[in-house]
Amino acid sequence: MDRTFHEKGSWSGFALVMILAGFVIRLFWYRSSINALMALILSAFLIIVIDKMINSTYTFTDDFKLIIRNGKFSKKTVIMINEITSARIVNLKVFGRRYVLINYGADHELGIRPQVEERFLRELKIRQKKLDEELENIRNIATEN
Repeated sequence: MDRTFHEKGSWSGFALVMILAGFVIRLFWYRSSINALMALILSAFLIIVIDKMINSTYTFTDDFKLIIRNGKFSKKTVIMINEITSARIVNLKVFGRRYVLINYGADHELGIRPQVEERFLRELKIRQKKLDEELENIRNIATEN
């Protein structure tokens, strides 16, 4: 069964949305062609930011993949669970933010922000253990024949 985790919201993200929305409203308020053009450009950027905040998900699939979607307008990232070498929670002292740092493949790193980091890490360990068991069963069957 697939398991999906949503991205944790942040105060800085909400502040960015509010500031951009304020600029868009102000630009539309004072009517001129330059203001309208700038407002449309900022509106497009605002839509992309909101999409990333709402539609970012991290999904564990039954075929042992971690699919990371950063909104509907961006490309998804697919990582095989057996390629993940480590995952740990990192605390940033500067802004007090927490994220999960995933090391995978040949020196690749990826920082993600699931809503509940501990559950995400627990699910990752469960999926890795289940994959190891299936690989061990395949090896046993291959050696028997």
